[in-house]
Amino acid sequence: DLLLLLDLPPETGLSRIAARGDRANAFETEANLTRCRGIFIGIEEAVRVDATQSAEVVLSEALRHVFAAVKKVTQARLGATVEADEAAQRFLGAALVE
Repeated sequence: DLLLLLDLPPETGLSRIAARGDRANAFETEANLTRCRGIFIGIEEAVRVDATQSAEVVLSEALRHVFAAVKKVTQARLGATVEADEAAQRFLGAALVE
């Protein structure tokens, strides 16, 4: 299991919403986003990804964590083998194509 937290300061998120020409919805206030961020940061199992980086870097880092989680599961089922690594890569490759 994997819980990714794409972490971003609320003010940065609100700036991004405005930059794309949108308006924040009723939920997207700085106070509410700050409160929610605090809740998610408090989840010890969450793997934090710094979402202030470019979309490409965030995707790359997130995929790295996903691959590691898939590899862990395939190794648990198949043993620490080349086949387990290949199975994890096939799974991710298929998921990225869909």
